[in-house]
Amino acid sequence: MQIVFFILAMVLILKTFANPLISLYQRKKISSHVSAAQHQIELFRPLVFIKLFANSLTVVFFPQYLLKLTLHSGMPASFASVIYVIYQLFFVLMLIPGGYFGEVKSIKKILLVTTFIEAFIFMGFVFSTNIWEILVLQALFGCVIPISSSADYAYILNFTSHKDRSFGFALYSNSLKGSVIAGIVIGGIMVGYLGPSHVFLVASGLVFTALSIYSSSFLMS
Repeated sequence: MQIVFFILAMVLILKTFANPLISLYQRKKISSHVSAAQHQIELFRPLVFIKLFANSLTVVFFPQYLLKLTLHSGMPASFASVIYVIYQLFFVLMLIPGGYFGEVKSIKKILLVTTFIEAFIFMGFVFSTNIWEILVLQALFGCVIPISSSADYAYILNFTSHKDRSFGFALYSNSLKGSVIAGIVIGGIMVGYLGPSHVFLVASGLVFTALSIYSSSFLMS
């Protein structure tokens, strides 16, 4: 059964990364049929997929991981839920400021900065063994995700015309769902072989790799 789910996840990943290549080929071959907006969104899509995929790698084991660290730190098991509340609290508080940043700041720079911070947070989870360090990382994560998500939506709004907007959001939604499914499946398989710390390391490496590729191509253009 694991093999079946793994194959499904790989198909979703390959489909996501194949589309930009197809779009590029079509744009060169029949430029009038593939708009610049569609091409730009197709190139943006893998970065979104990788970020969400990396976030989803830890979904399966994160509750047990928190509970283990909580008990190891001598805190009651119920304290693990406090960490979830902290994340949600900061997430809600940053929703409106996140939208504001997308209006007044450079969207491309916001995407770069927030994604770098996400990668560093994952790296922090690799080396953190204290529940208070995890709490700080969760609070920081709760601050960054709303800003990053708002920048994703703002990118689509700013770089697509009205007629291409539905296309852009459809691709974003497709990447969102596909990345979550693939990340949960592969993360669940990986943690059994590598352990939580190595999964966090893989997640951090994925985000850093995506940034190193796309920051040198269209994000800084």
